[in-house]
Amino acid sequence: MAAFLASSGCFGQKSEIIVTDRSSQRGIVTFSESYESNGFSNNRHVDGYVRKLGTSRFLFPVGDKGMHRPFAAEADGICGAYYQQDPGIAVRYDEVSFSTDNKAANVRVVSKKEFWDIEGTNATRITLTWNSNSDIGALTDNSLNLLTIAGWNPRTQSWEKIACQIDEVGIDGSLITANAGSISTIEKIIPNNYSAFSLAASENKISPAYKGWVDAANCKKIIGWAWDRNSPNMALIVELMEGDVVIASSTANKLRPGERDAVFGPDNCGFVFDTPLALADGKPHTIKIRIQNSKFYIGTAKTIDCPLAPVYEGQLESMNCNSITGWAWDRNNSATAVIVELLEGTMVLASATANVFREDLSNNAAGAGKYGFIIPIPSVLKNGIDHNLQIRIKGSNVLLSGSPGKLHCSAPPMYSGKFESATCKAISGWIWDENNPNLAMSLELVEGTKVIATVLAQDFRADIKNAGVGTGNYGFNLETPTTLLDGSSHSLKIRVKESGWILNSAKIITCLAKSSSPGRLAFQTDNIEANNESNWPVEVFPNPTTGNFSLTFNLKTLQHAMISLTDLFGKTFWTNEVLGNGDLFKHEIDMSLYKPGIYLIKVSIGSQVKYKRLALVK
Repeated sequence: MAAFLASSGCFGQKSEIIVTDRSSQRGIVTFSESYESNGFSNNRHVDGYVRKLGTSRFLFPVGDKGMHRPFAAEADGICGAYYQQDPGIAVRYDEVSFSTDNKAANVRVVSKKEFWDIEGTNATRITLTWNSNSDIGALTDNSLNLLTIAGWNPRTQSWEKIACQIDEVGIDGSLITANAGSISTIEKIIPNNYSAFSLAASENKISPAYKGWVDAANCKKIIGWAWDRNSPNMALIVELMEGDVVIASSTANKLRPGERDAVFGPDNCGFVFDTPLALADGKPHTIKIRIQNSKFYIGTAKTIDCPLAPVYEGQLESMNCNSITGWAWDRNNSATAVIVELLEGTMVLASATANVFREDLSNNAAGAGKYGFIIPIPSVLKNGIDHNLQIRIKGSNVLLSGSPGKLHCSAPPMYSGKFESATCKAISGWIWDENNPNLAMSLELVEGTKVIATVLAQDFRADIKNAGVGTGNYGFNLETPTTLLDGSSHSLKIRVKESGWILNSAKIITCLAKSSSPGRLAFQTDNIEANNESNWPVEVFPNPTTGNFSLTFNLKTLQHAMISLTDLFGKTFWTNEVLGNGDLFKHEIDMSLYKPGIYLIKVSIGSQVKYKRLALVK
């Protein structure tokens, strides 16, 4: 006899079946008392004999022919194997068979599908398991309460019923059904008193006492409950039928809200059917619910009349950073527009109604053709990252042909900066795009709707960089265009080229034209002081000036005055008409671009004229 000890890491994490010799030279896998028996399956078990050390309850991971069929025991030294074989055929190492025809009077039938060879001298409770291959429904004539454990008594050479009961839950924690569960001996037994163990049906048959009801039947769900009062721990299988045709089946093991009693069954005897698409054809259908393998119908028949199931069609046709376009419709309900959803993964980003008329769809027999859709691209997708997007019909799992599509959109601009200064010499400031920090912005100097000049914001500004603004290469400095040096006031703005974005507020400048070279003296100054004898004062300050000065005089409400600037040679540089508001009139003038010299300021109010001599120094 060969054997090896399985530690807690015997099987590792991979799927594998350990096969041992089942002949007279049996190979045995022995598990230590500390081993935790879990994670076993049809792909991971011992095909042969297993021994267990220690007195804790142990789930023996045995199987045969690719089928994992564990049993449980707690005594020390228990050894056993599973045979997926008729026990009446001699296949064991000792070539002994256990005829299923030899049985005690209280055993009606013994399973011919399987048996367990379990050995041990210490008393223990034993738990056997079943699955769908055990065909317990046929074995017990669909009366799970008749299921029992049978043991082969070598003295009487027959199968005997062992006192046992069906577990409340299976050994894996699942609900008990005819297709899966476990059954345990009530008292401890000595395994060596029996040569083999199997599942059987007892003779004292108890008829099932089915109860149930159909709570709701509509075009989405069919809901109800069912149980057997004589086998309350067994989950029944119910069938959805139309006439004699079984359309679908479900296990009545769903939790039901509210309190229950002996009439309405336990909490976990509910069933739910998704209404089959075959019933959604626009015609009435009378349905019934039946307990599987019985003639018991639950409640009364129900009639449902569901519209045709939707047949969705459509196409994701184009995708760019502005919009996503395509079409979608329900062929079985062409008069109602479907709603489409824009998805990334499982997240819905946007939706649209597919109701835009498309002549091409109408020409291709797609209903009335009103099935096009346009989805504007959400701003969250404009972030410079690749996105895999899908279009889905809302309320379904149907994805349009063409999904998924890949979209990559640059982040929208995030401008910031300042229009700092506007003088008669230069216009300056800075601007950057936080989402494109390496891009030099092209700017426009505008007055109203007119573009006066353009400049590229690329000058390095140490103060900007030190303030934590990108590379600092965002400054601009533009020489004031000569077209603005005309003595008139100009309201100027800085705008990002090819956009409507304006850099903070406008700035106003009033600049005089540059002085020309002196020519022949044409203006006679002899009478200046005489003309200044008028009784209204005109003040120029400062005088002399280095460029900027204020001209101040009294001007009545709605009274007009003409102001002009000339040199001593009689050349007029500019003339400006102003309107009084009943207060002291003050006019700011910038001559910083003019050549040094003596200039004359002329103020005319009606027939009164006054001159002021101005000295411009540098």
